[in-house]
Amino acid sequence: MIEKSKEYPEHLGVGKPYDVDTRIQDYLTVFCLDKLNRKSETEPLKKSISEFKVSNSGPSYSNILTVNMLRKMGGNVAADKVVRELAGSKNPVQKWVYAVAGNDQTAIADIEKGVGSDVNLQIIKKVLEVTK
Repeated sequence: MIEKSKEYPEHLGVGKPYDVDTRIQDYLTVFCLDKLNRKSETEPLKKSISEFKVSNSGPSYSNILTVNMLRKMGGNVAADKVVRELAGSKNPVQKWVYAVAGNDQTAIADIEKGVGSDVNLQIIKKVLEVTK
């Protein structure tokens, strides 16, 4: 089902976008493959997630997946660099990612008061919950 979610059927809207962000699907696939003890298959997916250009993507809740993957791979310096790029942003999505990366529960709660019903936020929260 994860792989199927990457498909763009012809009859669905305008078709496949140029730069597809599959970090959610890749992150879940890595989690599943790790649980199945098929860790050797995860490297290309981990690389795809960790090398995603957050600065070019615009505001996205999926940026927390890049930060988490970098940290899991031992790239704390790279993860901290991504987090610093988000510091001071006025965008609530970027502020949420920054707060989650820093485990700032007060800021997370405040931000979620304003955007809590955002379906994209709910999806990322569920992904994080499932993969902990």
